[in-house]
Formats: sequence, structure tokens, C-alpha cells
Amino acid sequence: MTVWMLYAILSTGEAGPVPVSEHVCRKLVHDLAAGATIEVDRLDGTRAGIVAASCLGPTDVDPCEQEASS
Repeated sequence: MTVWMLYAILSTGEAGPVPVSEHVCRKLVHDLAAGATIEVDRLDGTRAGIVAASCLGPTDVDPCEQEASS
């Protein structure tokens, strides 16, 4: 399986990669560059804005490994 890695930096200072489709990765980075405000739901129930992002990919992922991390 091939995925793209979206590397995002949140307004909280947290940062890290998230596996997404190529379309989602490119659109999110494009929209941020155009000045859009994009927020995500965090695991603790709060929301945080994405302040910067870049696409890294494509990368191959073992489907069994991806299921285990979901």
C-alpha cells in the first residue's frame, strides 16, 4: 500500500507525521499556503490549529503494520 506522510506542526507545538492520501496531503498544504485556517481534533478532545505542514512521500506501508497502528 502506498501512502503519503503529512508532517504537521500544531499551534500547541506538537509535530509529527500522519499517513494520508496524496490528494489530502497536497490539498492541505496548498490551502494552508493560501491562508486557510485548518484545525484538527486531538485525542484529548481539544482542537488545535495546523500552523505548518509538508508532504513527504510517497512511501510504501505494510497493510498489516498500518492496521496495527490504527
